[in-house]
Amino acid sequence: MGKMKITYRAPAPAGPAVAVPAVAAPGPAADVEVPPGLVRTGLDKARALLRVYVHSRKVRAAAKALAAALAESREVSSWPGDRLPVGAAMSDQVEKLTRRLKLETEAHNRLEALFRSVDLGRSAAAV
Repeated sequence: MGKMKITYRAPAPAGPAVAVPAVAAPGPAADVEVPPGLVRTGLDKARALLRVYVHSRKVRAAAKALAAALAESREVSSWPGDRLPVGAAMSDQVEKLTRRLKLETEAHNRLEALFRSVDLGRSAAAV
């Protein structure tokens, strides 16, 4: 795989022509060589960041659902000394949400670690 060639074309000035010194910014057509590894690393970082973001949203959603289920279970037995048993369905829902939150948190932590290590030469395909 060779080097990528990216051509930058500056917009034409709208006003009267002005003399530009030789050390100014690139002119109408400037060629910039970008190593392919840099482009690949940038794409891998972007994908990893997107995955971290998606997992963080899942973790937030699971945390909100768990908080709602726990609030509902507190409403059921809100009287002092009230020992009403929480229904099996509600208990299962809280357990399921707790497991899901734990799994999503672990996945989020792994993806965050992979996102940080993309520059270190690890396989970004696993990200």
